[in-house]
Amino acid sequence: MFDSQGWARAISHHIRRSPFILELDDWVSSGGPEPGDYLRLGTCLRAITRHAEEGPEGPALLEAARAVLAPTLLKATVQGFAHLRPHGYDGDFELIERLLSFHHSADPNLVRWDRYCHALPSVRALRARATHLRDLMLRLEASGDPAGTLHALHFRSGPAREFADYFIAHGGSTRFRCDCVDPDSNAVLHGRRIVARLTDRMSFHHGPLLRYRAAHAYHLIWASSLCETLDDRAFVAVVRRLLRFLEPGGRLVLCQLGAVPGELDDTDALLGVLGNWRLRRRDARALEDLAIEAGGYPDVVRVMHDPRHPNLFLHVQRPIGRLRRRCRKRVPLRLVAPEAAGFPSSPWVLPHIVLPPSAVPLFAANHIHDAA
Repeated sequence: MFDSQGWARAISHHIRRSPFILELDDWVSSGGPEPGDYLRLGTCLRAITRHAEEGPEGPALLEAARAVLAPTLLKATVQGFAHLRPHGYDGDFELIERLLSFHHSADPNLVRWDRYCHALPSVRALRARATHLRDLMLRLEASGDPAGTLHALHFRSGPAREFADYFIAHGGSTRFRCDCVDPDSNAVLHGRRIVARLTDRMSFHHGPLLRYRAAHAYHLIWASSLCETLDDRAFVAVVRRLLRFLEPGGRLVLCQLGAVPGELDDTDALLGVLGNWRLRRRDARALEDLAIEAGGYPDVVRVMHDPRHPNLFLHVQRPIGRLRRRCRKRVPLRLVAPEAAGFPSSPWVLPHIVLPPSAVPLFAANHIHDAA
């Protein structure tokens, strides 16, 4: 199925006959991978990405892989959309919308590739983040003044599907109102179409993220598709900015794909082959350190782990009144069991949560633990 003329003349014969390239060609010829092929396909993509990064013939190998996959790299497919970048940047709002809504091509020769993309661990993790948000919002709704309005900010919101689904599910009973901000005007227009029936609950704002000016303080700031696109310097700048927007006792929650030392995720391997880009991943310690560098008080910086998906959730809370004095110095961290900190048994809580000693009574007394 090597029908691309340019690359066949440009690269050496042994690259074209690489077992990895031949395997890809077989899957394209057969209409895509079946579920039983996913493990082997992931191995193949990881091998191509590693060889491309480490070997002198890496560019030729990537060129060959993309040429073989060319019939599947159409705008109608998830991986084709990621490769083509029709909005001009990686991880755009429409790609996120397709992933959240289980988009599948109508072409039977392409639909298997979409099914493979939706089965990737990182894609499943992206969809699972809405559960964490829902549980957190329900917990916040149940606390505080039952008549008071709770203000939320969805930062780099894209289509803001998570909040829209929450408002649709809970109708007029919710106390939340949500502002959504995104630097892409197309994302804002798309989001407004999605929430046309929710204008009393959600509003969209367009503009540079770091220039956004909040009209009021927020009880919750949520960013679900931001961290993987930021280097550490930009991450710190964003967190520092967002912490200023919190109400006393309010919390900032950032979602992050966790790092697995020495491992290349199948999603990263596919993106490496498609566009030579990779999601930025961090571990819990890196998230905590960056949050504290940005001005978060150590006692109220927490990283939570989703045991079913490679998600990490960075929670940074703004202390209330005199409690801020207890948070000014970074203290040595130690491992404590969730029960010792007053947390309920929850799939969202690490088997051993990393907290400083002074945080145990602080978290327990002020009920700033997270949703079960």
